[in-house]
Amino acid sequence: LERILTASGIGARLELADVPLSAAARAAFRSEIDWKRVLAAGDDYELLFTVPAEHAAAMEKRFLELDCSPTQIGYIEKQPGLRYTLHGAPYALNGAQGYDHFAV
Repeated sequence: LERILTASGIGARLELADVPLSAAARAAFRSEIDWKRVLAAGDDYELLFTVPAEHAAAMEKRFLELDCSPTQIGYIEKQPGLRYTLHGAPYALNGAQGYDHFAV
């Protein structure tokens, strides 16, 4: 997500409570979810994409036709940078970086 935001010169707000977690991931964090580990480690993967608001309904309809249910986890914003919230409240999550396939 940060690569998309940087390339586009925009920002985003990501709601952690909406990030899909597998049953195994939920079981691993029995009491409190370690969001930094969820976002930066492990082998649970989801596709991430953005859709302009005016195309969201058509996209959702198409996914339903394919028997696939996308999950909205945030919003694109004009202000550059990635911001996290947890149940709507700002959430500090510094340094959560996954594997960088483009590192030299």
